[in-house]
Amino acid sequence: MKTIVVAGFARCGLTLTMQLLDAAGLPCRGRYPDYEIAGDIPWGHAKGKVVKLVNAIDNMPPTTLDCDFILPRRNLKQQVKSIQKYHRLVTGNELCPKVLKKQLKKVNLRLFNETQNYRSLVFDFEDLIEEPLAVAHFMCDWLGIDADIQSMARRVKRRSSKCYDGMLENQLISVQINNKKCQM
Repeated sequence: MKTIVVAGFARCGLTLTMQLLDAAGLPCRGRYPDYEIAGDIPWGHAKGKVVKLVNAIDNMPPTTLDCDFILPRRNLKQQVKSIQKYHRLVTGNELCPKVLKKQLKKVNLRLFNETQNYRSLVFDFEDLIEEPLAVAHFMCDWLGIDADIQSMARRVKRRSSKCYDGMLENQLISVQINNKKCQM
């Protein structure tokens, strides 16, 4: 299997995409629920795995790595709201939405340019939330795998595709903690 790089800017659906691919049985770098790797990604150990690449421009894979890209994208207004909400929770500070939206446009354009020579799958976060079975099926077809799309789709918490009021990450972390307690 080729290395699959799930890339984008924060709050576009990267973690959820990783969860679907994990549910499909693909070997993912990092751990549930966020699949993030601290520091630089050890690309030498990524061969044949699915790797989450947040803020992708800073740590693109080497050109010698045979990889495909999955690029979830999100409505910029909703992505800005989600980034602001997360930043406010973590730091207590506000971000300027106009500046953030401008930065997101710039990063998305650069990511598109950096990945145009790779085989890439692009889908909308909104479609993933509203039609998870269809997107799971689309992913499996693109990847050429036979996976349980029902299991993949169950990873999606059904809700509006607009910026969620709460922090789903908190729910995921509590599920992870409860699962660990059950295993002990």
